[in-house]
This record gives sequence, C-alpha cells and structure tokens, in this order.
Amino acid sequence: MYERLDFVKTRTITGTPSEILVEQLVASGVKYVFYNSGSREALFFDALHSNPNIHGILALHEGSVTSMAGGYTQVYNQPAVMVVHLGAGLAQAMGQFINVAFGGLPVVVITFAGDTGSWVDRINLDFDHSFSPTSVARPMVKASWTVIDPEGLPAAVERALQVAQTPPYGPVHLAVYDSMLSDRQVTTDIIDGVVSPLSAGKTSDADLEKVLHYLDQSERPMIYAGDGIWRNAGEGLAAELATHFGAAVCGTNVDYRGISIKHPHHLGEFEGSWAEYDPDLIFCLGVKHQGTGYSSDHAPFR
Repeated sequence: MYERLDFVKTRTITGTPSEILVEQLVASGVKYVFYNSGSREALFFDALHSNPNIHGILALHEGSVTSMAGGYTQVYNQPAVMVVHLGAGLAQAMGQFINVAFGGLPVVVITFAGDTGSWVDRINLDFDHSFSPTSVARPMVKASWTVIDPEGLPAAVERALQVAQTPPYGPVHLAVYDSMLSDRQVTTDIIDGVVSPLSAGKTSDADLEKVLHYLDQSERPMIYAGDGIWRNAGEGLAAELATHFGAAVCGTNVDYRGISIKHPHHLGEFEGSWAEYDPDLIFCLGVKHQGTGYSSDHAPFR
C-alpha cells in the first residue's frame, strides 16, 4: 500500500486548460495516453503531442484503446490513462471496459463532455440532458468525477490516479467539460510527485507465522492464486510456496499468471476445481474472489 506524505509539493504554472491537464499527467509520472481522437478535443491533443515528456498512442476504436490501457497496467505494473471521445466513445469502450473492471486494473478513463444544459439539450455523439457525463461508466468504475473548473484539473487527475491504485485496485472516470478546452490562459498549481507503484500491504510477522502454521498442519491445502501475486513480482515465491507445502493451486478465470498454469500442482479455475479436490484449507493469495451472485459463491469457504 502506498504511503502518502504529510505535505504535497506543488509548482505554479500558467497555460491553457489542455496544457495544464497534460502537464499534470507528466508530473504524476504518466508516460503514455491511449486514445481515440475527436475534433472537439483537438486542443488537448495538440498539447499532448507538443509535450516531449509524454506520448499519445492512437487506436482506431475505443475497444482497442481500452484493451491497450488494460494490457499496459498488467505488463508494466503502472496505472494507465486513456481518452475517448464524448459519450459515444465512452459507450463504445464499455464492451472491453468490463474486463478492466473485473480485472481490478488501475485505468483512468478521461472523457470530454459536452454542455447539454446551457444552450441545447443534445450534442452530436454525446448523451442528452437526461444523463450525466459519468452515468454510463458508473457500474464499471470505483469512482467518477465531473470536472468543470480548469484550475481543479491537477487535483482531479492526481486524485483519480491515487484512487485507481489504492487497494482494491480498479478503474476511475474523469468527465471534463470540453467547453473549458479553450486558448484561455489559466494559472494553477501542478502537483509534483510520481504516483506510488502498485503494491499490497505488508503482512505482519504474527500473521505470516499463523499462515505458515496452518499450511504445515493441513493435509489437503489449496492455494487460490490471483493477480495480486504478479503485481508484487511474487510469481516465483508463490510457486515455491505451493511446491514446498504440496499445495494444490487454482486461479480465477481471468488470471493464470499469479502461479503459472504450467505448475505441476495447478488444477485450473477455482470454480471447477475446489469441490473435486475437497481441500481442508484454502489459502487465498493475492486474489479477489468473484462469483455468480448466488449464495453458492460462499460455499468453498464454509
């Protein structure tokens, strides 16, 4: 778990809202923005590609944008940022975004929302006035915010990245009103400091001794492995643990990397293997149990 300091380092800059948004991404350690572009955000993309410290990666469909962002977090163990066009782009991304949500991946999705209240109640490729800019993504994200003040962009970006990678990890959504993306000069404070790398909380010695004692006493132990293992670079140690205690291994239906499926004790997915193996101990290691929404989801742990 990352540790927040008692103070925040800031520096004052003056620039367009787009430049401020990009500069805060850089200050937070973001190296890439995965996106599908739209004309209403042209000034943002100008700022993105004018800054040598960050790179935009274009995809031709929002599903591809989402897949690339999710893949990046898993390969590099860092939060990812993606941008899609208005409400239509956000809706297009949701088909793949469900995998980001269920995978607990720290992806920040930024959309630029149109103003459907001041002049008209419908904007092409955006939601009408009956829906908020964050309504479509809400079931898939840990949190969502709508940003209307360009001076608040640095705080919104920094908060989104921190929340995305605070356990339990997961995606968040920032909806930024595109009316603020103008050439107007704004003075605000950039929050300096790279977002802390992903890691889990440190286990106490007493808890560790208790776990090892239970594994040693168990006759049919099973390790239920999840993506928390590889997020902390623990694949090798977890595999050795299973081998040492002769424990069966199973994983979720979205992760076979925590302990490799090639491990000789691996039985496959947890849902299909626990009942047949009938363990007397299930050690959940870096896993977030997912079920089907029925009481039977708790059966293995009763």
